[in-house]
Amino acid sequence: MHRRDWIEHRRADGERVGWMRPEGDGFVPVDLLGRDRAPALDWLSAEELLDELGIGYLAEPYVLERADGAPCGCASSRCRRSASG
Repeated sequence: MHRRDWIEHRRADGERVGWMRPEGDGFVPVDLLGRDRAPALDWLSAEELLDELGIGYLAEPYVLERADGAPCGCASSRCRRSASG
């Protein structure tokens, strides 16, 4: 399934917190980094999971592994859906 088929989910204050990807009879909650956060759930459960997840995880430090395997500490400063997605 192409990303354009994902359904955007925003919390009550209007902040986008992820997407719902249709899968079978359910919806897979997908975070702002494009990661599946659970297997397919019913609509309401997937919405609740994304609302609870929020966006706080974006402020956490991450470790990027370079091509040579060396770790590199990093933090996200911008998160956006690509134009091709």
